[in-house]
Amino acid sequence: MRASLGVVLSLLGRGTLAYHPRLVGISGGVTPALMLSQALYWTRILAQQGDDRDGWFWKTREEWRAETALSRHEQESARKRLARHAFWQQRRRGMPARMWFRVDLDALAYAIDAAYCGRWDWQDQTRLLNLLGRPLVVYRSLADACGSVTAAILLSRLLHELRASERRSHLAAACSAPMWSQAWHALSPREMMAATGLTKAEFYHARSTLRQAAYVHDRLEGVPPRALWRLDADRIAASLRTLIEVTEGTEITPQTRVVDQLAGIRTKECGYQPTKIPESGQLEFSIPANLMAGFRTPSWPESGISYMGLTTVNQSTSTTPPPTPSGDPGPFDAANAEGVVGFDDALIWPKTGILPGERSLATALLSPVADQAQTLVDELAGQMAKGIIREPLAYLRKLVEQARQGQFIPLVATRVAAQRDRLAALESRRQSAAQPRIESLSELSAAQREARRLSLRPYGQGPAAGRRFVSTTSQHDEMNS
Repeated sequence: MRASLGVVLSLLGRGTLAYHPRLVGISGGVTPALMLSQALYWTRILAQQGDDRDGWFWKTREEWRAETALSRHEQESARKRLARHAFWQQRRRGMPARMWFRVDLDALAYAIDAAYCGRWDWQDQTRLLNLLGRPLVVYRSLADACGSVTAAILLSRLLHELRASERRSHLAAACSAPMWSQAWHALSPREMMAATGLTKAEFYHARSTLRQAAYVHDRLEGVPPRALWRLDADRIAASLRTLIEVTEGTEITPQTRVVDQLAGIRTKECGYQPTKIPESGQLEFSIPANLMAGFRTPSWPESGISYMGLTTVNQSTSTTPPPTPSGDPGPFDAANAEGVVGFDDALIWPKTGILPGERSLATALLSPVADQAQTLVDELAGQMAKGIIREPLAYLRKLVEQARQGQFIPLVATRVAAQRDRLAALESRRQSAAQPRIESLSELSAAQREARRLSLRPYGQGPAAGRRFVSTTSQHDEMNS
């Protein structure tokens, strides 16, 4: 189980935020304090970069959601509470209009400590520690695993308590002592509420959420009864692994994780969790690091990263390579990817999500299942349209593996193909309905002129109608004369 805690920490990655429980009292709740803590982080980054915007930064609702896991309702409620205070400023401006935010640091310091005097200094760590207190590192992925921000805060605190208990007692090195993972630890609700900033109702709701997910087990023991808790690290690791596989579309194993870390592949699999924020259009730096929590979280536009994960791990210890079965294309060679042609010319690729340079790699992946290639591409396009695929080629590789094993089930490919056919039919009807403009009858052939003359006759069809029209007109002229 000790290894399980290490697996949990590696799966959690570096997607963290520095949450200051001391801000709960002045902001009006946990969610406003969480948003204010993240705003302080960006204010500090701007100050370190020497930005001249006087601490103003803009952020969309989706970006707040990606960083803090707050829902739309929680964000609006937190902003309303923060707007009542002088240290929080927000306004909508720009074209296109964006919501800009600013934290008045001096007003915040005065709200925390009325005896505060002087100016805010990010370099004075001692003074900042006295004002803000020690931050609690909250793991962002735990909010997705628990489905609750308060449960993620409580579980992050329990993980820190568990690590600290392991360091203090050194139970893993003591042969006579019970394993730390099977030991029960004292849980004081009052201390936990003070350490996390949760109210009594929020604390018991978060604990109930963790109980239902079987992440935490607790019991009462002794006289007077004392609350004890035990963390199920295996259960948490399994949930995080499933969450990553669903999000990334790839299977996570300890072997592939070690290889990716050694190779320096910055993906969510190896602990580097992108923030999904195109910072190049917002701030003039490429590594928005959560320095207040002591971690760095890289950020980049996903479409600009070349794919580097088309490698597999050979776990065979034998020096003789296993025989290649018939029909197996063998190991993938990226250098010869351009030579894989044929069915690629007939494939209809999604308009966005796959770079032109990545299509040759995708074609090489699809070559073993050429008969299902378009269906797999449609499945990839449909999943990317939902916004849940960060690595298209990794997801496509998983689809190809399922297709080769006969386990592929199209979930959205049928809808994508039907929509494409429907749009093609509409375009065909639109083009057929558009009549070409004729400048002169001399441009038409004799047959076309005859067909045009017959179509312009006012009554009936055929030559008889024309003769009736002529005779009727002649009789009318004779009567008038």
